Amino acid sequence: MKNVKTVLLFVVAVGILMAACKKDEDEAKASQITIDGANFELSKGIIESYGQSLGGDAYIFDITLLSSGFIVYESGGEPDSVSGIGHAVIVELYTADSTDLANGEYTFDETSRDAGTLAYALAVTDFNTETEEGNEYDITDGLVIINKTGNEYEASFSFETAEGKTITGYYKGPLTRYNFSDGLKKTKEIGSLWYSKI
Repeated sequence: MKNVKTVLLFVVAVGILMAACKKDEDEAKASQITIDGANFELSKGIIESYGQSLGGDAYIFDITLLSSGFIVYESGGEPDSVSGIGHAVIVELYTADSTDLANGEYTFDETSRDAGTLAYALAVTDFNTETEEGNEYDITDGLVIINKTGNEYEASFSFETAEGKTITGYYKGPLTRYNFSDGLKKTKEIGSLWYSKI
């Protein structure tokens, strides 16, 4: 009888540990930004294609990851404005693939514009598009890892800010796609919305 109780207690303990590990794993894989131990949710994203970089062989793709508090409005099938209060991460990536971001690692490099580089990144939290107030984090170093399967993108990132903060994050889900590689668009649509707000 004593052995049965011991085995049962062991099984229950293992079950609790496995459930706790599974919970930690699920939380670690939540779509979110983490800054100073605080988590900020991400729920949707946009990818913009800008064609081949000037004077280079790489192709430019911008990704904007947004929390549920932001609403993106379209006009004529193109992004027109953003409203709301929330969190966002914006990255400009250079890839050798002309049709989509290639899977792999993109490391921070503001000047080279070579394939596999992250040329620009910005994060905001609790940003109010009406008052233009919130927390802004300029990224000075870091990397983004992209893994795309079908229509679903998986992005992991780790950044260092000008203030010495570490920002980590993860997003998994679809991205709304806009193509401006025809050369007719000279300004970055979603990017310019943010750049003008922040």
